[in-house]
Formats: sequence, C-alpha cells, structure tokens
Amino acid sequence: MNSLPIEEQVRRISYFLGEPQWLLEKRLQAAYLLQKRKGKATIVDFEMTKGEACIRANWSGNCAVVSIEEALRRGGALREQLGAQMLSYAPDDYLLSFALFTDAFVVAAGEGESKISIRICEKPPQYFASFFLFEDGASSQIVVENLSGSAQLQEARMLAVGNGACVEAFFVQNEKMSSKAESGMLAVIGEESKLKMASSNIGCASRKEEEAIVQQKQGSRCERYEISVANKRQKIERKVRLYHLAKKTFSRMVLRYISAGSSTTRIQGGVSIDHSAAEADTHFAANALMLSNRALCHISPQLYVHNNQVLAGHGSTVSTVDEDQLFYLQSRGIKPAEARKAIVEGFAGEILNKIGEFSKEKAERSVSKAIEAACKGVGDD
Repeated sequence: MNSLPIEEQVRRISYFLGEPQWLLEKRLQAAYLLQKRKGKATIVDFEMTKGEACIRANWSGNCAVVSIEEALRRGGALREQLGAQMLSYAPDDYLLSFALFTDAFVVAAGEGESKISIRICEKPPQYFASFFLFEDGASSQIVVENLSGSAQLQEARMLAVGNGACVEAFFVQNEKMSSKAESGMLAVIGEESKLKMASSNIGCASRKEEEAIVQQKQGSRCERYEISVANKRQKIERKVRLYHLAKKTFSRMVLRYISAGSSTTRIQGGVSIDHSAAEADTHFAANALMLSNRALCHISPQLYVHNNQVLAGHGSTVSTVDEDQLFYLQSRGIKPAEARKAIVEGFAGEILNKIGEFSKEKAERSVSKAIEAACKGVGDD
C-alpha cells in the first residue's frame, strides 16, 4: 500500500506536471489549511495519472476554454485569480481536490457577452479541477454537463466573478450510476456583480458536495437554485454555505429534492452574515418531495446573523405528494400515474423556470427523464 504525507504527495504532483513554483505554493497552502482543520493527512494509493477526460466545449464571444497547461502558458490571469481565492472559506473537499488535482480545465471570459457549453466525458483522474474566471464587466452564460464514468471522482471547482460582471451558470451532474463522486466548490463574487447559478444532480450512485459562496464586495447579488432527483439506492449529501461579508449584498437560495426508491438525501445549508454586512438581504429555503416510504431525507437549515440591520430568513419542508391534488387531477380524467408525475413536475418546475433560456432546454430534458424514472418506481426494491 502506497502511503505519503499530503505535503510530499503535493510536491510529487507538481513536479510530475511541471508546474510553476507559485502554483505549488497555492497547493501547499490548501493542504496546510485542510490539516489545520482536520489534523495530519496521509494520502493512500494515489494514482499519478492525468486520466482520460474528454472536454467538449463550444463557445462564442469574448471567452475561451483551455487546458490548465495552456492557461499557464498564456500569462498571469490564472495566477492572479488563484492567488486571490479566499481559501479560508473553502470547504474541505475543495481544499483536498485543489491540493491533489492532476488535470484541470480553465474557462476565461473577458468583458462583454459570451456563451459557453461544456461536456465532460470519458474518465477524468481521481482528483480533477475546473476554474471559471469571469473578468470585470463580463456578461456570460454557461452550461456544464458531467457525463464522466470515473468509478471515484473528487473535483475542485472555482468560480471567480469580477466586479460589475453578470454570470448565469447551470451545472448538470449526470455521471454513470456506478460512479461515486465528491466535490468542493468555491465561488467569490465581486462588487456590484451578479451570479445566478443552478444545478441538478440526477446520476451517480453516491454524491457528496460541499459548497461555499462568498459575497465579498458591496452590492453583489447571488441567486442559487438546485433541483435534484435521488432514486434507487442513490445517496446525496450536500453542505452549502453562503457568506455575506459586505454592505448591501443580496442572496436567494432555493434547493429542491425529489426522493424515490430507497435513496438517502442529507442537506445542510445556511447563510452567514458578517458584522460588516449591514443592509444585507437573504433568504434560504430547502424543500423535499418524498415519493417512497423507503426513502430518507434530512434537511438542516442554518442562519448566522452578526448584524441587526439586515433582512434574513430561512425555512425547510419535507412532504409527500398531496392526496387532494391527486384526487382533483384524477377527477378530471387524468390517470393516477400521470397525475403523480404532473405534481412532481410542478414541484421541479418552479426551479426550472428560474433557469435562463440558454440552459433551460438541457435542464428540462435531464430532469424530466429522472422524474419519469422516479415516478415509475424504476429500481425500487
């Protein structure tokens, strides 16, 4: 069994990839912060490989999608953004995957309009990273679909939204059902900028996600939406935290989950408002719809307020399909299975309607297939 301290493993990776010293230092910083929180870390049976990821990308406007090697060759933009990332707020899974990634791609969008579509196929390495860099004044729409087939994938994802930028992003996690995935995301939003981000988890046997969104500058706005479907024996574990660090910041977070079969869903979400974030306006909501009495869903909303000049609220619900609604639809001649599906689609539709036109078709198609399988009880024991 191959076992090395994380710092030594990080140095070996950086040497293997031929990276500049500054990137090695950022990796080591991530490893240090992780061990400060969790204690000494040892990496066991690490595979020193770049994997077989296939990144299929289409874009228009002032933007580009490039490999990490190409981004490093092009100059200092990546160094500037990675140097400024607020690692102290980054979740543990982000720190681990950032320290150990052996392959990555970079999305760079400059000032002005751009549209980007990305599909991740084949088999990425065990530790993978993606960096989304939006410069000041960027106006970007992006959709990312993960169709990879790695048995075990751990990903670090970073979004850096510059001052005055407007970004709309949609992420679909639709890996093979045999896959197990863990990911950590860090998003940092600049002054007077807007981030509208939606996501959907509909594949993968087991998915664990940690996410931190940092509104570090005055006037930033964030809307965060999710609609996910867990079926069969799927497991979804989510921890998401949004940080208000400056005045007049605004956020809305709405997460919805559909639980069928013998699935397990555990959600821990919350908002933290710093003492310096006067006039912040935030609300967090998480809702689950249960389609099976064997499914398990646990939601824990949290709100931390350190300034009394704010508007803040949170809430959560776990419910089953409403029998009165079912009866009403059936009384109008709709078959029971179709009526149930219509109610579930209505539950999901409130999130899908928040997604912009650029991503909406892909989102509706992916979620609709998952809902149809869940409503039919495919894979129930």
